[in-house]
Amino acid sequence: MFFSTTDARGVIVEGNDVFTRVSGYDATELIGKPHNIIRHPDMPRVAFQLLWENLRAGRLFAGYVKNRAKDGDYYWVFAVIVPLGDGRLLSIRFKPTSPTLATVEQLYGRLRAAEAAVLAEQGTPKAAMERSRAQLETELRALGFPSYDLFAHVALNAELSHRDEQLAREGRALFPAALAGAGVTPARTLLYAESRRVYDRVTTLFRDLHAFVRFHGELQAAGRSVGGVAEDFRTHALNVNITAQRHGIEGRTVGMVASFLDRYAQELGHGTRELGQHIARTSTATESINAEVAVARLQMEMVLVFQAELARGEGAAARDRLAMLVDLQEAFATRTRAAARAIAELQSESTSLAGSRDLLSKVAMSIQLAQVRGLTESARIAGAENLRAMFADFRRKIDETNTQLTALDDALSHLGTLTAHTPQLVAEVGSAAEAIRQRVRELSAA
Repeated sequence: MFFSTTDARGVIVEGNDVFTRVSGYDATELIGKPHNIIRHPDMPRVAFQLLWENLRAGRLFAGYVKNRAKDGDYYWVFAVIVPLGDGRLLSIRFKPTSPTLATVEQLYGRLRAAEAAVLAEQGTPKAAMERSRAQLETELRALGFPSYDLFAHVALNAELSHRDEQLAREGRALFPAALAGAGVTPARTLLYAESRRVYDRVTTLFRDLHAFVRFHGELQAAGRSVGGVAEDFRTHALNVNITAQRHGIEGRTVGMVASFLDRYAQELGHGTRELGQHIARTSTATESINAEVAVARLQMEMVLVFQAELARGEGAAARDRLAMLVDLQEAFATRTRAAARAIAELQSESTSLAGSRDLLSKVAMSIQLAQVRGLTESARIAGAENLRAMFADFRRKIDETNTQLTALDDALSHLGTLTAHTPQLVAEVGSAAEAIRQRVRELSAA
């Protein structure tokens, strides 16, 4: 793991020792140079277009980057870049190990080829990026990602989880259990211990959210299924009405029942559309808190790794190096505040989602009562076997709806569990982050 900071133009301001070791450059060769000094020609232009779009809008950027070392060799990183609030940018990178990297390598090759084709046709770099971007969006949709940001969030979670599994198998840790070194003071020992405790809380939150991803998928699937059933109800109600008219006066009552069914089916359709909107917003809120917590966890890891680096005395342990620790801790505090906002949005949407589900249940009950009445009335009409078959089919559709609503209940139950205990944990992490931020500032000023 390593990090660096740049100014708003992308010029390197500072970086830790691992950055210089991996890149092969001395610190004096990097500081004051544009960050693209390590840019590899295999990187598609569109990746940097997305990067700057996000950062200029005040959003974080996450993605796979192929870098070139001083000796011409290359190395892959998963980079998470966030604005620091004063025009500077903080970039934390770690080695990607998940199978997603192989997919991205091939994708980048195709995007680079698309850009090269436009340039070979005397097209402008802007036109090359536009073609590359259109291809990127098409390929991501084919993989099930409606946006690059969603892909990046999923990839970040996948990389962190895959790395955790690898470390556990090999019995290794990212950082030591306690600091050791000649320059370790009691103040630094206390800071490191507190940072470890906060990291443990963030890791627990990360794993809770990661486990919820499966239930979140079930929530989306259940919502889609209920929406499909609603349209079937309207079609069936229309067919019943047409068939009832063929039975003349005897079919009039059944026709009235069909009209009620059509009205309830419309209400069900309206309710499922509203449900879909709440599920979409819940999805966005869940993705947001997932990303914020994953980035916060990565930033706290970097805080701990850098503290251990300073304790080992790698490089000059001057005050300006402690200022780099301030940047890392500030970034972590910012992410925990963002996570708190995201969980508040998730709580609000989960409440609205539960309300939509209750409304659907009431409409489904009304449809069931109308179906029973229709079956009773059609039984009084001689030769109306077709009507009775239709109402029997209605019952099957009702049972299917209730099954889907039950599946929705299961997903909502898990969502409720998540939103019940997560806010308190986020609040605890936030309070601890502010306390550590103050301690880091005092240590840096001492």
